[in-house]
Amino acid sequence: HDSKPDNITVGRLADTFIDSLANLRSPSTIAAYKKIRRTALQSISDVRLGVLTKELYQKAISEYSKGRSPKTVKNAHMFYKQILEDKGFKFLDRITLPAPEKHEVTIPTKDEINKFLAFISGSRIYYYVLFAVCLGLRRSEIVGLRWKNIDFNNRKVIIERVRVKDEFYQWVEKAPKSYCGKRVLDAPQALLEAIEPLSGAPGDYVFDDSPDALEGLYKRVKAQGNFPFGWVKALLA
Repeated sequence: HDSKPDNITVGRLADTFIDSLANLRSPSTIAAYKKIRRTALQSISDVRLGVLTKELYQKAISEYSKGRSPKTVKNAHMFYKQILEDKGFKFLDRITLPAPEKHEVTIPTKDEINKFLAFISGSRIYYYVLFAVCLGLRRSEIVGLRWKNIDFNNRKVIIERVRVKDEFYQWVEKAPKSYCGKRVLDAPQALLEAIEPLSGAPGDYVFDDSPDALEGLYKRVKAQGNFPFGWVKALLA
């Protein structure tokens, strides 16, 4: 009888946990949880809680680590840690994880950003990048903007919705993750003057292109323009 706590499997516990948060977490978070459930620590998925040991869990972590980044392994561990600790398991803090990789973060200079903007000037992707450069916006925030969020008279940009992928890899619109995600930003005049000729109906997206298409184009122009940085979220003075 798997109704008894000790008879519930790790996989069943994970499924129940994900289902309980279906309407409380963002679609992208639920999608990430489900991916972990499908791929991570599969050797203990059918193990009952009553027989789960530190040794079995550590072995599952070691197996999952092969060919995966330390960050991916840590994310999986943190997912299972939160649901197993709630069931009284005390060994989760004593699990050995792969050593984190050291990444040297390089930030583009103002000159490098200006050079890249000049390279893409006049293209659709120029305006996409301009929102990031001028306002420090995330990609999900930029593709969630509608023209009603651009207040040209008061020189404001209102962030109230984002677009993210759900568990079926479809783009959906949602509120930002936190209350702080909703905000009103002062918009530089240069940004407003650049985008005003493109303005559409209040309910239309500022960028009606597919977010995937925009991201693909951004990657291509980065390579063409010799701009070896990740997402541009740097403010220009």
